[in-house]
Amino acid sequence: PGPFALSERDALEAFFTGAGLEVAHVADVDCTFAYPDTTTAVKALSSAGPVIRVAEHDGWDAVRADINSFLTGHVRPDGTYAIHNPFRYAMSTPVA
Repeated sequence: PGPFALSERDALEAFFTGAGLEVAHVADVDCTFAYPDTTTAVKALSSAGPVIRVAEHDGWDAVRADINSFLTGHVRPDGTYAIHNPFRYAMSTPVA
C-alpha cells in the first residue's frame, strides 16, 4: 500500500480497530527540517533509503537536480532552508 497508506485519519483508525485497539487521540504535529546551506540540505535529503534507490536507478546527478529544484521553494531570505512537514500520530487504548 505504500508509506502513506495510514495518512488519512479513517485508515489509521481502521488499522487500530483491526488490531483490537480503540483510538484515544489522533493529532498532527508540525516539524520543520532546517538546513544552514544547500550542501547540507542536499546531503540530508539524499540520505533517505528511497532516495538512494532512485539514485541507483536514475543516477546521483538526477537526484541532486531534483532536490535542488525542490529546495527553491523552501529557501529563506538568509539562504538557509526550512521544510515544514506535518506528521500524524495516534494513541490508543485496548478495547475492553
